[in-house]
Amino acid sequence: VAMAKIGAGEIIFSALYPGTRLVPHCASSNNRLTCHLGLLCPSGPRIRVGEDWASWEEGKCMFFDDSFEHEVLHEGDAVRVVLLIRFWHPDLPPERYMPNLHEGMEQFNDMQRRRSVPPLSPSVSDLLAARRAAPAAMAPAARHAAGGVELQEALDAAVAGDDDLE
Repeated sequence: VAMAKIGAGEIIFSALYPGTRLVPHCASSNNRLTCHLGLLCPSGPRIRVGEDWASWEEGKCMFFDDSFEHEVLHEGDAVRVVLLIRFWHPDLPPERYMPNLHEGMEQFNDMQRRRSVPPLSPSVSDLLAARRAAPAAMAPAARHAAGGVELQEALDAAVAGDDDLE
């Protein structure tokens, strides 16, 4: 209830179709726990948390700490549906709810930035830094160093913050 009151809780129906594989992943902390209530549980889908594999059962709850590496594999022939519920870890004091939520959002936003902005090679980073320092003086040097107009156009777009680079 505490997570729901501050908009941090999550309750969803999770459908997993035959042939699906969720690659190994984990949460960044153990501030929350996860519960799966089995609704439609055919044979074939299974989950690994840490080193242990398990299967869902209709009408039964499976609790786990998603900061442990986990993955899901569905080798069956019918859809699996669970009610997925995430809630604060019972050992987390209530005064840590908001700070942990803010820290988690900052980590998530940083991760999204890293995913959306590809790393630059040192030479391109140097060209961008020099271009930001002296845009007019850098244009001919950047074209020459790059050996073409394409990089200059990319540099111009990057400096302008254009997200439509191809």
